[in-house]
Amino acid sequence: MSRRPSKCSNTGSSEVASSSRRGGRRAPPSPVEDEEERIDPDADEVPVCKYGIRAVPAHAQRWFQKFIPAVTLEPEVAIDDGKSARKYSEIYNNIRALGFDSLFRPGDAVNVTLVKEFYANWQPEASLDAVYEVQVRGKVIPFSSQVINRIMGFTEHSHKLFQRFLRRPNYPAIRRLLCGTDSSTAWARDANEFHKDMKKITFQRPARVVLRLINAKITPTQSDTDVPRLKVCLIYALLTRMWVDLRKLMLEHMARVRPLGARRLYYSSMITRLLRAHYVEEEFHYDRTIPVTYPIKAYDVTSVIDPPATAVNSDLRLVRVEETLQLLFADLSLRAARGEADLEELQQDHPLSAITQQWLRLARGGQLPPEEDVNTIPSNNEEYLRTFEDTMVCEL
Repeated sequence: MSRRPSKCSNTGSSEVASSSRRGGRRAPPSPVEDEEERIDPDADEVPVCKYGIRAVPAHAQRWFQKFIPAVTLEPEVAIDDGKSARKYSEIYNNIRALGFDSLFRPGDAVNVTLVKEFYANWQPEASLDAVYEVQVRGKVIPFSSQVINRIMGFTEHSHKLFQRFLRRPNYPAIRRLLCGTDSSTAWARDANEFHKDMKKITFQRPARVVLRLINAKITPTQSDTDVPRLKVCLIYALLTRMWVDLRKLMLEHMARVRPLGARRLYYSSMITRLLRAHYVEEEFHYDRTIPVTYPIKAYDVTSVIDPPATAVNSDLRLVRVEETLQLLFADLSLRAARGEADLEELQQDHPLSAITQQWLRLARGGQLPPEEDVNTIPSNNEEYLRTFEDTMVCEL
């Protein structure tokens, strides 16, 4: 019977062979003094893994082990700027005028393990102007909104105008621009009656084109049936050339990955590019890398699908309700004229609302609820606004 070599014996060929028979990795070669260890992906000897979960702090190790992206990670797509310029030249010119034309460029290859280590070691703060020092594999990486701006090549704009608009949106202007001049689309409200989101099906084609661009490059997400308040205001900003600081929106979006349990690694190509620019060591035998496949197929944001002809939008639904009420009331009036019903008793037992009276032409001045276009976030409640915005994005 062969005897397993003891731990104190030399790591010669017998131990390597025994380790190979047991299914373990081969013993690494003895390091050479005063010489940097280099990893050769074609070498027969497999080096020991030095990073991965070993380079993650204790409080983030559970997240590092359990995190599984909800979608397959791929490098950021390239946007088909040719079709965008031909079909929606105004939107294309707005993006270029704001200095965001780098959104049309493709991303680089992705090192998924490096990106996960970056998110695990990064401790985001509430301030969007904070400067961070993230340690990744022995390198201290400076990170801030300025760094995002430098990597992405965005033109720097003030963020105050967009923040004020987010707190005090012009609801009638948003509805006219996104849904149509005569649209009566209403916002969905939360439990506190605050304006929360709008339905994508009520948007016109230009608004849906901008939404596809936002979902692909600015604040990535897959679900867009309910468009949250932040994205609605961002669509309006890009359609009207309103100044907006995309780097701070991206930084705020990144901060939700680990603390709020997001299921995506946002901007993985950008983070990989940042870490490689600082010469962070990569372990080719252990790191999961996703290369860029050529030829690059550009993403067509102009390919929006119109709602099916059988679908009834909110405007048409209101028209049908109005016609139905008028027919029912005409039938009821005819019965009252015959003495079969008493309108006064019915009005007392079942009073009509102001909008119903307007539809039935029983009263004048009846309008849609006036609070529909009244701002529902107090300007002095900054803590609620921050919580409200976090809730909106977490539901993506």
